[in-house]
Amino acid sequence: MLSTWGLTEVDEVDYEMNHYDAALHLAEGRHQVRVAFGDFVASDQLNFADRDTKVLSYRYWWEPLNLFVRLSRGEYFFGDKGTRADAYRYFGDVTVGVFFEQNEDDESFGGIAVSIPLLANPARFGRVQAYGDARFRYSVKTRLNGDGGNALARFGAMLEPLPQYDLIDDLLDGDRAFPAYSRATVGN
Repeated sequence: MLSTWGLTEVDEVDYEMNHYDAALHLAEGRHQVRVAFGDFVASDQLNFADRDTKVLSYRYWWEPLNLFVRLSRGEYFFGDKGTRADAYRYFGDVTVGVFFEQNEDDESFGGIAVSIPLLANPARFGRVQAYGDARFRYSVKTRLNGDGGNALARFGAMLEPLPQYDLIDDLLDGDRAFPAYSRATVGN
């Protein structure tokens, strides 16, 4: 379990954040159940509503293809509720995935995502060190059941802002710190 707090920015608004994250792995590591709660209070002088997130997810790791499938359900940052299904495959440290979302208004979205590692160590310039994100992440999605058959892009739907350091990416190494991943990549 990991609890973090601090500041985060969503849509150019600063929020004070408390985030609680817990994940349970079964002994062999193929199955994971995760629960995450977030509390966001607008810290800007503007009159923005406070936000909460609540997400429950189940993840299955399929060793032969270095693939995980995850099903999540929850209440997200902008008050929208919905279900999300993800399938991500690891190619060494590079991750490629597809996802599908359906919200409580029966809107469906589909998308693709990629995650590529950057420098593991900070860049050094004499006595100055520059830190950046450890990974480059990009995803794009589109609405699948748009009005009149149009596939419209929608931004911000089913958003779960995470702290700079979070349970899955940092403590569990991008969700790879468990026996099933080690067996699949290193061997028995």
